[in-house]
Amino acid sequence: MLTRQGFGAPSAKFGVYTTLALSHPERSAEITEAMRKLCSAALIEYEASRPGKIALYSYSKYGWQRERLLLKRPIESVILPHIAKDQVLSDVRKFLDAESRAWYLEHGIPYKRTFLLYGPPGCGKSSLIRAVASHFDCSVCMTSLANRELEDADLRMAMCSVPQKAVVAFEDVDALFGHHRERSEGSHNVTFSGLLNALDGVADPRGTVIFLTTNYKNRLDPALVRAGRCDVQVELTYAVDEQLKQSFKRFYKAATDSDAELFAANVRQKGGAKVTMSQLQEHFVQHRANPMEKAITDIHLGQVSETREYEGASSFYS
Repeated sequence: MLTRQGFGAPSAKFGVYTTLALSHPERSAEITEAMRKLCSAALIEYEASRPGKIALYSYSKYGWQRERLLLKRPIESVILPHIAKDQVLSDVRKFLDAESRAWYLEHGIPYKRTFLLYGPPGCGKSSLIRAVASHFDCSVCMTSLANRELEDADLRMAMCSVPQKAVVAFEDVDALFGHHRERSEGSHNVTFSGLLNALDGVADPRGTVIFLTTNYKNRLDPALVRAGRCDVQVELTYAVDEQLKQSFKRFYKAATDSDAELFAANVRQKGGAKVTMSQLQEHFVQHRANPMEKAITDIHLGQVSETREYEGASSFYS
């Protein structure tokens, strides 16, 4: 029997909240397993019905809510140093392998993998998360730790009820807690210990991939980034020459290696040593109707001071 029930006041964003209850008049292990398989198959079928897109979820007091569908981002569209991108892709692929799952479960180790992406804003952290989720056909679950309605118990529940085939992203974790676990300015109810407990309490046998991002790795408490809690740390910094050349050839298909090298040289000469990928993308947007030659010479990226603090950057998903 399938029972559908609406509850609560209508919401402008989500409409009326509903529950679907699947029930059977008898109780047995076989019936329970069959019902679980039915739900799992329904979810897989639903996910497969939206080719080319992935779902973006956010968490509230009512649980995970799908906000919208995002177009998949090809991993090739994220221009990063090969060593960084390949490290993340290879690690996620190995983690999701059936043999890895069996090994984790056999040794009683929580089947989860946590990545810390750190570096200046605009250098590709959020873009990489979206591309990795797209590559492995996963949804993206965003949880704002600064949400005033979110408490430690809610965060634990969120991590225990992550939708099937999803990656979890906590962005700008440095903005909430200082190096000595003190809360930053502003009102939020999630404590540092609550965050640690939520990360440690993940025990989903399907596997959970978690991404933490920060602009200031040195501000993070060592307990958050220690081995066993944060498995892989990847630095995404200002664009190197390899990224400048790849980006140019991606936007200008007819460009030669010499064109790309000249562009990179001009960027260094006119734009300085510190150029973010978001600045570079904006350069190509501004020149989208111009010939390649103008994009090579007309460069106004500006120079970032050596002592300048990282500026805040809006999330890719906001």
